[in-house]
Amino acid sequence: MAYILTGLLCNGKTTMLRPLGDLIQNKINKKVVTIEEFIPTVLDSISKFEIDFKTFKERQSIFFAVAKIRQKIINQTENTNKNIIYLCDRGILDVVAYSLLEGENILNMNHIQNEIVNDCYYFIKLPKDNKIIEKCMRKKERNRTVGHWENLRKREEKFKNLIQKYYPALKTYEHPADDPETMYKIAETIIKNERS
Repeated sequence: MAYILTGLLCNGKTTMLRPLGDLIQNKINKKVVTIEEFIPTVLDSISKFEIDFKTFKERQSIFFAVAKIRQKIINQTENTNKNIIYLCDRGILDVVAYSLLEGENILNMNHIQNEIVNDCYYFIKLPKDNKIIEKCMRKKERNRTVGHWENLRKREEKFKNLIQKYYPALKTYEHPADDPETMYKIAETIIKNERS
C-alpha cells in the first residue's frame, strides 16, 4: 500500500520521509520504499533547456505524465511484492500542489480517481512561524511580505479542501516544528493499518 505525505512547500514532509521509513521498518516485518517528488526535477530540467510550456494543454500533459509514471511504479511493484510499504512525497498530488486548477482537472479523470482511493494520505500543515518556511526557501524567495504569507496559508487551505474532495479520509497533522510527535503519530497509524 502507498502512504502519501502531502502539503505545500516547507511543511517538513521531505525531511520526514526517510526517518519515517526507517522507524516503520524497524517495527514491522516489511520493506519500506520511499518515492520522492518528481515534478521539481522535471521543472528544473525544463527551465535548464529553456523549454516554454505556455498553453494549459502543454502544462497539463507534462504534469499528467509525471503523475502516471509514479503511479505505474507503485502499481507494478505492488503486483509482484505485497510485502512492501511505499512512502511518497506528495504522490500523484504533486500535480495539485504546483497548480490547483490543472491538478483538479487531472484528479477529475476517472482512472486517476480509481488509483488514488487505494492510497492513504497524510496532510502536514505549514509551520505556524513564517521564519521556518523562509529558512527552507531559495534565497531569492525570502523576505516575503505579510500578504504573501496570508496568501500561502489560503492556498494551503484550498489544497487541503481539494484533496478532501477526492479523499475524505484525509488525516491532518501539525508541522514537526509545532508538534515533534508528528512523525511518531503517522508511523503509528501506518503500522496499525499494516497489521490489521
